[in-house]
Amino acid sequence: MTTETDTTVLTGPFEQARGVIGREPTHDERYIFKFDSTQERAVHMIGVREPLLVRWLVDDTVTNEAVLQPWTGHASARANMIVETAATDTDTNTDTDTDT
Repeated sequence: MTTETDTTVLTGPFEQARGVIGREPTHDERYIFKFDSTQERAVHMIGVREPLLVRWLVDDTVTNEAVLQPWTGHASARANMIVETAATDTDTNTDTDTDT
């Protein structure tokens, strides 16, 4: 079974700062944050009401992955792209909030 995914690419500083704050991504949506350089990129969950699966990538290779919990989750890793999607029930069965 193939599921079509709605993708939103966030490239501007305002768009990236807002991210998914105040939005509730569904399981068929993903938000992509693209950056011009690779450096430590932090993600916080303040203002986000649902758990997210966050992947940090360098040149299209996943370097870190974490399920972040609403309001309190935070993590960071080196990346030039971040992909955020709604976490599934399977994803949320483990506590993977990290600050690496």
